[in-house]
Amino acid sequence: MKIVFITAALRQGGAERAIVSLANELAKKKHQVLIYTLNPEKSFYSLDKNVERITLVFGGKGVFKNVSIIRVFRVQLQNDMPDVIVAFDSRTLLYSVVSAKKNIKVVYSERSNPLVYPSSKLWRALRLLLLGKVDLCVFQTKAVQTLFSKRIQNKSVVIPNAVFNPAIKRIRRPDKRDNYISAMGRLVCEIKGFDVLIRAFASISLDFPEIKLRIFGYGKDYEKLLNISKECNCSSRVQLIAGNENAIEEVAKSKIFVLSSNFEGYPNALLEAMACGVPCIATDCQFGPSDIIDNGENGLLVNVANEKQLAKALRFLLNRPDLAEKMGICAEKYKITNSIDNIARLWEKEFEKIVG
Repeated sequence: MKIVFITAALRQGGAERAIVSLANELAKKKHQVLIYTLNPEKSFYSLDKNVERITLVFGGKGVFKNVSIIRVFRVQLQNDMPDVIVAFDSRTLLYSVVSAKKNIKVVYSERSNPLVYPSSKLWRALRLLLLGKVDLCVFQTKAVQTLFSKRIQNKSVVIPNAVFNPAIKRIRRPDKRDNYISAMGRLVCEIKGFDVLIRAFASISLDFPEIKLRIFGYGKDYEKLLNISKECNCSSRVQLIAGNENAIEEVAKSKIFVLSSNFEGYPNALLEAMACGVPCIATDCQFGPSDIIDNGENGLLVNVANEKQLAKALRFLLNRPDLAEKMGICAEKYKITNSIDNIARLWEKEFEKIVG
């Protein structure tokens, strides 16, 4: 099959990592894979040599920019004639539906919380209209799938995220964990809740003077989070470290990984930490953590934005390292069940169904 993924850019992010990882794996399975991007900047993630990347060159502003993108997209599709186009957000979904001819199948994958994204009510309404035109919808959780109409559900499938990072295959649980708690994601408080995490850490820090907090990521709230750590008198023990493709290797050595998000689609960072056998705590946000964590068995769930509950959970695991390690061992199964090979095979199977 010839498969096209379309995305705005290949910057650091969960959707971008999913696109690159799936593209790489499908190329290894001897499919012809292309990635169309709207931005020419270099990919944050490594592309397989057999994946062809094409940057669409367009002009204009506002509505005229969208018209230009669609025109260029149509020409590129006529040149490449793929079997399938895969869009991972509402805007590229629009371009795909409008541009694809009848012999090209359109697939949409919902990667975030559809109750929150897109933020515009108009775009959310447009997404529903466009989903009526696609051949397949891919959801990451059953809970998200049930938010949509029966008509859309009937042409959809649930495929969870893979453990996308290839470094995880070689990572082993350490004999002794380093003295820090880890977290990873965009430094945007209203999404990732790192302000709550820092305050929860500060409330237990005096009882665990040897423990630090390391947050891997980048984003607009970098200075805000630094200031919060200063206000909480723990700035010397809170480290904000620029995200990189191999940050998971540092996460794997930590005593605890925390997902403090206010909402998610299906959290890659949590899944990867668990696959590495790290004891994990996550907010029970919509959507994803409760699909991944069996509370008390392979991790702990706490209420969203609840600083006291999060502090209590941190204290609980730090005081019980043997129990924490058992939870990490239980979580390590995701390295196999959600391997990129297994998940890519599910995508491949669904593509074969719609292409026929």
